[in-house]
Amino acid sequence: MTTLQLTHAPILNSSAQILILPVNNAGIFLDPVLMRTKTLYPDNYQRYYRACRDGSFEAGSCLLHKRLREHAGLGISSNGN
Repeated sequence: MTTLQLTHAPILNSSAQILILPVNNAGIFLDPVLMRTKTLYPDNYQRYYRACRDGSFEAGSCLLHKRLREHAGLGISSNGN
C-alpha cells in the first residue's frame, strides 16, 4: 500500500522513492532547486530536455522517468553508495 507523508525536510535530501518536479515545457530549469536536480540527476534532465525539444512534453502532462535500481533513491551519499 502506498503512503503519502507531508514533510518539510529539504526535498533533495529526502529518502522518498518518488520526486515530483513542477517544470515548464521549455526545457529550461530556472528555479534553484530544479537547477540542482539537473546536476544530481543528469539522465532525468536529458530525458526532460529531449521531450521539450521534440514537442512530446506538453503543458499539463507528466513525464515519468524510472531510474536504474543503483541510481534510485534521493538521499545523497558521499561514499558513492
